[in-house]
Amino acid sequence: MFARIALSLSALAIAGGLVAGPALGQGDANGQFGITPARRDVVGRPPGNLVPTRVTNTTKGQFAVTVFPVLLTQAVTGDFVFSEKPSVLNAANNILTPSPAKFLMAPGTSRTVSLRWNTLPAGARAAYVGVVFQAVPLIHGKPNLRVTNRLLSINFLRLPGRYRSSGRFSGMQVLQAPQQPRILRFLPRVKNTGDVVDSPKRTSLVIESAAGKHLYRQSWPGDVVLPGASRDFVIDVKHVLGAGDYEAVAVMDFGASRHQVVKTPFHLTGPNTLPSPAITVANFGATGEIGKPAHLTASVRSTGTAPAGTEVSLSVFRITGGGSDNVPVATRRIRYAGLAPGTRRALDVRLGVVRAGHYRALLRYRDTTDVVHTLAAEFDATKQKSFWDRVKRFFRDHGVLAVGLLALFLLLLIILWFLRRQRRLERELRASPSDSSGLVNINTATITELQALPGVGPKAAERIVEHRDEFGAFGSVDELAKVSGFGPRRVADVRGRATV
Repeated sequence: MFARIALSLSALAIAGGLVAGPALGQGDANGQFGITPARRDVVGRPPGNLVPTRVTNTTKGQFAVTVFPVLLTQAVTGDFVFSEKPSVLNAANNILTPSPAKFLMAPGTSRTVSLRWNTLPAGARAAYVGVVFQAVPLIHGKPNLRVTNRLLSINFLRLPGRYRSSGRFSGMQVLQAPQQPRILRFLPRVKNTGDVVDSPKRTSLVIESAAGKHLYRQSWPGDVVLPGASRDFVIDVKHVLGAGDYEAVAVMDFGASRHQVVKTPFHLTGPNTLPSPAITVANFGATGEIGKPAHLTASVRSTGTAPAGTEVSLSVFRITGGGSDNVPVATRRIRYAGLAPGTRRALDVRLGVVRAGHYRALLRYRDTTDVVHTLAAEFDATKQKSFWDRVKRFFRDHGVLAVGLLALFLLLLIILWFLRRQRRLERELRASPSDSSGLVNINTATITELQALPGVGPKAAERIVEHRDEFGAFGSVDELAKVSGFGPRRVADVRGRATV
């Protein structure tokens, strides 16, 4: 089990003797439970006693106090973290022992706790030890375990001598300050690469335009970093920058490491507004046919101004008389990564095999703010549909599309009819009687075949056939002049294509 104590420390002077910090306490308007000093920086040789801690209770309640040492590490937030495993607590107690370790404190009282520096870990020249003061309120003489106050004193213990102090940047993030939409937050990460606690000095943050022009500059406060630890430093910038491309440059000295620099480019979509990823999943539905997989559908959308991704978890449960089965019929995970802003992906999944009954499908995904969303859809497994059932459903679900397809089909039929008619006429024309030179015989040609002559339509062809039937065969093409409607000019027009 690990505990975390948020305690911001100012830079410590690397010097001999004891350095006492300010009083530290927890309480309310009726008083507080507090300790002093909250911090010690000790240069010396064990064994020996440290400056004792004064514990005060200015509240109106009684406390049962437990004191125990812990070995400190540091999180990237700067918080001091410690383990409460028995073996680790025993190692801390071997280094630093409080006395007394347990006592009662009446309202309005104070007392001192002595600290004995016993030793250092084998081969170590320094140790970073916290002392936890845990106060549990007593109600009618019994501890109220639901309310526990914890305070932490910090003790940097080291032997005399020279130490190597060095550090470097290991990166820098640019974020939108939480719940402050027009403030940019820069987080340079500093790693202590030396063997003594130290802090960044002569710090600055510079923001440059894409052309390299300095637009803004400010210093940022350094704080202690334990050897081997990395921590982020928070720099909030209220200076308004317009949409565009920029570069952030953080600079520091850390011990012997001079002029350390880290650079990070960033883009703004509006005044002090970073591109923000966002993702949503909507229109979740589920259906199923007996003996086939459940059909799950949804729409995954990237709705922000930066690429986004998520992992979708799908599950299908069969609901029995006593409720939903605990064990899903089937599950699947689908990962979406780097979806560009405005992108929409259709989720279409066949999952498991369903039997007759009622089912519930669940879709879970985590959005870019780390919130988990759950979508649900229920369905009854139905009998498999016949071909005509599917056709009817298609027309029911896609009426407009079906009407359009039907109209297109009818148009294609009409076009095919005209093409077939044209090809038939062409075949008839090619099959009309003619001599070897391709002339139309006006004595044997049908009404259709006579229409191949220039200027001869259906009615003129009928009159030619009627005249031929009444008066017999034509003796020459010129005798067409005897047919009603055929004058010299019209006879001349057909003379080159007709014969007897």
